[in-house]
Amino acid sequence: MTQASRPVRGPRFYQTSTAHVPARDRFDYWRSLFGGARLAPLGDRAQYNAHLAGCDGDDDMVFTAMACAPTAADYAGQDNSHLRMSIVTHGALHVTDSKDHRTVFHPGHRLALLDASRPGWVDSPTGYRALHLTLPRPLVLAALGGDPTSGALLRDNLPTTTLSTMLTAQLDVLARQGARMDTYEVSKAMQTVSALATAYLGQLRDKAGEPTPEAAMFTSACALIDQWKADPALSAQRVAQALGCSRANLARLFERHGIRIGAYIRQRRLAYGKQLLRDPALDVGEVARRAGYAGAQVFDRAFRHRYGLSPRDWKQLCHETRTAKAAAP
Repeated sequence: MTQASRPVRGPRFYQTSTAHVPARDRFDYWRSLFGGARLAPLGDRAQYNAHLAGCDGDDDMVFTAMACAPTAADYAGQDNSHLRMSIVTHGALHVTDSKDHRTVFHPGHRLALLDASRPGWVDSPTGYRALHLTLPRPLVLAALGGDPTSGALLRDNLPTTTLSTMLTAQLDVLARQGARMDTYEVSKAMQTVSALATAYLGQLRDKAGEPTPEAAMFTSACALIDQWKADPALSAQRVAQALGCSRANLARLFERHGIRIGAYIRQRRLAYGKQLLRDPALDVGEVARRAGYAGAQVFDRAFRHRYGLSPRDWKQLCHETRTAKAAAP
């Protein structure tokens, strides 16, 4: 992959840059990386420069290191299945929510938690570099008490703890060393990041006090889905019965938290399948079965739609580095 090519999301560390794109096309190339997001340069388009690097965890957490020239962006409605934990390491990033409340993030700021599905505006008049960790929405909302009424800026200054300091340091190391890592090392590094992030969210949950009945039910539903994700019989109806509520009420509960329950079940099954694909002893059909799918074709379609490549391609990429090392003298 050249630096100017569109990054392929997979088990490897990926990176791309505008540096080798013709000057007249640099901003358009950068904008193309973010789907339907509305981006605008805050300077000369011909002088625009930006860099993106990152990797995917097997549990649907995604790490991204991003540096770009002065830019404005409207990310409203871009992703309602995830939230983003961020820290700015250079420059400044301004976030304005739907109520015109403006917060400036800079290197002295603590970790922030942003919701890109809500109306809001992000701009950086000076340019910036930031580290982002994208996390599944249910995991975060369950940890924070399941508040579905938060605005564009969910938490603008998360508390500093030993775990948050370790998490920030790990993200910085990953940004600096990721390009040198093979797929196995990337996987293990993301497992460390995931463990730290999950433990830190647990701290926030412990400090939040007694959850509301709605938050407790949401957390229980997520836990049941994770426990039963490999069972083909898993359904919204089964989860509702286990919780003693109607399927309609459970569906509304998830929708108030910004995600459909069916989508969350698929998300957890696919993340589990992605982990299983790392096992060289399992073929794609067996992985599909163990992840709760009726067959390999159904699993293949769902996997391609979510991750942009086939399960077979993901599996091959996971093992190509190990194979190359084994063949080396």
